[in-house]
Amino acid sequence: MDGKFNLEAATNYFHAFGFIKIPGFFSSEEMDSLGRNFDRVMVSRFGELSPERNYLLPQFIDLDENLASVLTLQKLNLVIAALMGEGFIYKGSDGNIFRRATGWHRDYLIRNKSCKVLIYFQKADARSGALRVIPGTQFVTDQFSSLIGKALRWPEPPHSGGFDEYDFFGAGHDPTVPGANRTIPQCVVSTNPGDIIVFNHNLIHCTNASDSVSTRRLLGLHFCRNPLTHPVVSLREELLKELQDLALIEMGSFKLPRMFGPKVLDHPSNTVQSMIAPIKDLSLEIGEKFDGLYSSQSLDSIRFCNRLKRLDLDDTKWVN
Repeated sequence: MDGKFNLEAATNYFHAFGFIKIPGFFSSEEMDSLGRNFDRVMVSRFGELSPERNYLLPQFIDLDENLASVLTLQKLNLVIAALMGEGFIYKGSDGNIFRRATGWHRDYLIRNKSCKVLIYFQKADARSGALRVIPGTQFVTDQFSSLIGKALRWPEPPHSGGFDEYDFFGAGHDPTVPGANRTIPQCVVSTNPGDIIVFNHNLIHCTNASDSVSTRRLLGLHFCRNPLTHPVVSLREELLKELQDLALIEMGSFKLPRMFGPKVLDHPSNTVQSMIAPIKDLSLEIGEKFDGLYSSQSLDSIRFCNRLKRLDLDDTKWVN
C-alpha cells in the first residue's frame, strides 16, 4: 500500500461519499498470487468457463487457504476497522466473472453499517465496465438519496435495468444498454490491478455495458459493523438479529449449508475467528448445489429490505 495513503482522510471520504479507492493496495506479487488462486477455484468449481455467461461463487475465499489468508493482512484490517469500527464482522465473500452490465442498484438496504471490498484482476475504466457510483446515496434517509431510490430496480422487484422503473425519470438511463445512462450524475471509479475499492452496501451503483466484449474478474469481501458495539444500547440485539436474518436469507438463496466454508470456519488465526464469531454458528439444511447463475435478489431478500425501508428512518436507527 502506498506510504502516502492517509487513513484518516480516506475514512472521512468514505463516510461522506460512500466509497473510497486505495491505489496500489496490493503489490504485483500479491495480485499474481490472488489471481492464480482465483482462477484455480473458479475452474475447480465450474470446469471449463463459458465466454457467454456470468459466474458468481459465494463463500469464495472460504474454499482456499491461500485466499482465506487475506483476512489476516494487517493493512486490510486497519482499513476495515477504521471504516466499520473495532470488532467488525466478516460476513462473506464472492468470486465474480462478469461479461455483462448491471443496472443501478443498492446491494442492500440495511440499518447496520456495512461495506464491500472490490478487487479487480484487470484494468477497469469507463469503456470496460468499471464501477460507477452516485456519491452520497448511502444516506438512505436523505431526500436526495430517497428520490433516486424511487427509480431503482432494487430493493423493489425488478422490472427493468435502469432509471426507467415506473417511468420515474423516463427511459434512456439503462446501464445495460450501450450508449444509455449518460445523463445520470455519476462517478466512474477506474482501477488498475492492485487497487481496491471499498463502498457502503447502501450506495447506489452500476456498471455500464462495455464498448467491446470485456471480461471482468473480481473478488468481493463483505464486512459490517459489529452490532454489539453500536452506541445505541437499545438497538444492539435488534441489529444483530437483523444481520442474522439477512445472512440466513442469503444462505438459502445461494444454497449454502452454513455461513462460512471450511478454510474460514476452521482458520487457525485468532484474528479471523474474532471477526466471524457473532455469526459463525448459522447453518441451514440445504441439499442442492448453487450453480453460479444467481442474477437477481430472492423474494425473501426483497421483502426483508422493503420491510426495513418502511420503518421510521431516523438517525437513531441508521448508521452510515
